[in-house]
Amino acid sequence: MNVKPISGKFSKQWLSRYRQILSLIRLHKPRSIVEVGAFTGERASGMIEEAVRHHPEGGVTYTGYDLFEDANGETDATEFNVRPHPKESNVADRLQRLCDQFKGRAQFRLVKGNTRETLQPQRADLAFIDGGHSVETIQSDYNALSGSDVVILDDYYESSGGRTGPDTKKVGCNALVADLTDFSVLPTHNPVTGGGRVKLVVRFGSDRLRGVRVRPDGPLMPYFYHDHNCGSPASLRRTERTLEMAVAMHWLGGVGRDPRGGLVEVGAVTPYYSRESGYAVGTVIDPADAKATQRVSLFDHDIAGKDVLSLSTIEHIGAKQYDLKEDKTPVQAFEYIATKSRRFLISIPYGWVNSVVLEKKLLAERGLLAEAGINVYTVTRQADETWQASDDLKPYGTREKPWANTVIIAERGGLL
Repeated sequence: MNVKPISGKFSKQWLSRYRQILSLIRLHKPRSIVEVGAFTGERASGMIEEAVRHHPEGGVTYTGYDLFEDANGETDATEFNVRPHPKESNVADRLQRLCDQFKGRAQFRLVKGNTRETLQPQRADLAFIDGGHSVETIQSDYNALSGSDVVILDDYYESSGGRTGPDTKKVGCNALVADLTDFSVLPTHNPVTGGGRVKLVVRFGSDRLRGVRVRPDGPLMPYFYHDHNCGSPASLRRTERTLEMAVAMHWLGGVGRDPRGGLVEVGAVTPYYSRESGYAVGTVIDPADAKATQRVSLFDHDIAGKDVLSLSTIEHIGAKQYDLKEDKTPVQAFEYIATKSRRFLISIPYGWVNSVVLEKKLLAERGLLAEAGINVYTVTRQADETWQASDDLKPYGTREKPWANTVIIAERGGLL
């Protein structure tokens, strides 16, 4: 076999949905990869090469499971397989030539046999399940790898063009996914012979990938994805809005259980996501946004005794943006909310030019504010696009596109 490295991409004959695996590797930079269904080793080559790009010092390991030449007509029928049966030795030769080029920075291992017998419970940084296609085998493979940081499942079927495709009671991961609460169906798909289309599903197994804590011992708040501007399975990004809406959703849940104060949102943010979030804030004040229920200034609205939510808004006050001429400052906006409201949740992006004075005040007076029942948290974007509570503050706009890299969150009420 004359096989060359594939330069971080799969060859043209490979199905487009598999390229999303490389995006996940770029994002999460796994060192240990497990693949169920190694087949010819082309996907393995792509995953190994992409992982080594992010770990030039080495330490990348790949383990591939497959029946290889032990597969036969009986196993094909049981597992709904229509592909040929490559020899383990050919796949091993292919991967060895690739790993030799990396001079010890990547290692591989192949395991031949039925994964119901050979696949023992284990944790990997990234696990890709695409071996046997029967519901029972997929469930067994998932059970063994469910503790991995990132778990990708192939063979999620959807109807298309009025045709439903395979029977998901017998084949594919649909039955398994139906029992999961934290997964995303990735958008790229391929047609299925006989009708329907097939996609990948990703589940983030570790807490840092599933959500965020604003304090180390705090509750885990699941990331909020949406195509508008807060990340999505399509982009696999976690923008500041992914974080802010995660925190807001948790906070709104606490407010909803004790709604005595009434609820006001300053700045029209949640209206862009209310259908997906399940929360529709009744009163939204924003002088510059058509989705607001009241086009008025914060300072012209009575928030006395109410619960106030404000996401990345008060830093714009006094900046003369959106044709607004208001002669107020972010500090005055914060003090107005802190003085008048019952409980509040405010977020601002660290390093935004108009809120520098407020940022300094919040960070310098953290202790005094805590004594007054106001908690100030700083949450920072990490290299793998997760967000973590951290005092290692990163300024706004130091990436390819301007966006926040640290968010300051101020909260009164103890709901975080």
